[in-house]
Amino acid sequence: MKEPITLADLSKAEISVGEVIDFFSKNLKKIIKGKWYILTFAIVGSVLGGSLILYKSTKQKAQYILAVEEVSAPAWASLLAQFGLDGSGNNPSGVFQGESLLSLFKTRAMVERALLNKVNYKGSEVLLAEVLFREVKGSANRIFKEVEFSEDRSNHSLVTDSALFLTYKYVVDEVIQTEKPEKKQGFINLACIHRDGELAMLLSKALIETVTTFYIEVSTIKARTNLRVLTLESDSVQRELNDALNRVAVQTDLNFSPMRQTLRTESNRASVDAQLALSIYSEIVKNLKLAEIAVRKETPLITVIEAPQFPLERVGFGLKELVVYGMFAGLFGGVLFVLFQVKE
Repeated sequence: MKEPITLADLSKAEISVGEVIDFFSKNLKKIIKGKWYILTFAIVGSVLGGSLILYKSTKQKAQYILAVEEVSAPAWASLLAQFGLDGSGNNPSGVFQGESLLSLFKTRAMVERALLNKVNYKGSEVLLAEVLFREVKGSANRIFKEVEFSEDRSNHSLVTDSALFLTYKYVVDEVIQTEKPEKKQGFINLACIHRDGELAMLLSKALIETVTTFYIEVSTIKARTNLRVLTLESDSVQRELNDALNRVAVQTDLNFSPMRQTLRTESNRASVDAQLALSIYSEIVKNLKLAEIAVRKETPLITVIEAPQFPLERVGFGLKELVVYGMFAGLFGGVLFVLFQVKE
């Protein structure tokens, strides 16, 4: 006859389901006898589970859905790239393509730049870093007592920079979420999850604007440099043209005798200079207008498809879930306590 399973057998690595059922059936009397212990454990578990709401309250999720246009380089641009030449205009080095964009949202430069944005939070103009730093572990340390964040990063001390770095780590590890649901599609999701829905909205918006601004700065740098050079050249040639026209007018006012052509040399020279300057100026103006159009056509690859709206989606466990899970954990703990501690 097969001997019943004992408590010592539970420590073995391999136990069949039948043996476990046999064990509990053999110890049913002990479980019934310790029902008050089990009930007490269940009540305590429910209370402890419910009390977690004070520390792990339901968070709110502010999520942006973004469309990313992934433009492949033309064949001639690839050929130029083999010789070390950059023939591509937008999206240099593919920074804004594929998975690299997800990482861009979590880079220290982008997050810290967003944290130093001033926002209207609960009726006051504050920096995001000021609000979020209060939640960083170790922020109460006396070394951070005099920390004052500034929009101008050059005004920061070493301690303030350290505080900003800790805030960046906290935001990246616990607040920001980025994902690309479908590999074949260009959509990505950027979400900020926080107990304060308003703060989650402000941070996600600041991060979107920071990354978009960074893209515009990078992708239009050539067009803007070209426009700036053409503007300076246009101003210079325009001054030369005005000077030449003034000299023509001065020579005309002298009213030289038509029989003395040598006296009209300076007037002719001024006329030639004016015509040359006018021709150059017209070409520069034409190129200047094309450069202005090129700058206007530079648009971000990041397009907001859907922005978060109140009420925000709630994530995490609510009070009911925590109470129920705590109760089941207490029941399980109570049964184990009865089986191992209560004597028949």
